[in-house]
Amino acid sequence: MMNVVETVRSFKDANDDWRVDVVLAGLAIVFGLVPYVILDHLFDHAQTNLAAAAAKLAPLTVHTTIANYQLRPRYRYMPALVNYEKLTPSIQAVPIDEGFVDYRAFLSALEAGGFAGTVAYEMCSPLLGGGGTDNLDRYARKFVAYMRALQTGAAGPGA
Repeated sequence: MMNVVETVRSFKDANDDWRVDVVLAGLAIVFGLVPYVILDHLFDHAQTNLAAAAAKLAPLTVHTTIANYQLRPRYRYMPALVNYEKLTPSIQAVPIDEGFVDYRAFLSALEAGGFAGTVAYEMCSPLLGGGGTDNLDRYARKFVAYMRALQTGAAGPGA
């Protein structure tokens, strides 16, 4: 997967065009790299418009994998300064409705564009609350409720 991420970054560095965001978002969708591409954009360029990219790629998409994240600030103590230096934030996996990725817009745009495929929920990154069975079950229940709310048009979780 890192080869794909590096390819995406190289492609982005060589092209400064709105179509690049669409291609990057498309790669993120196809390869399940949404958090990597978004994190890269947060510290490099404006965020990719995932909803616009999803709408364009919907007719070609048969499956997508989603997960959500929060940025966690990081600091390093600098003894010479007797102070802290701010570092690039890390990302922490959180329940689907608690992160910075707007999956309501993303999934709605996919559906409006003709997507009729499957959606998988990924819980492989270190999860807020740990990897115990109770926490995994809580994340899964929240995801199912989130998807049902999207299907029914209810405000539901993450509204």
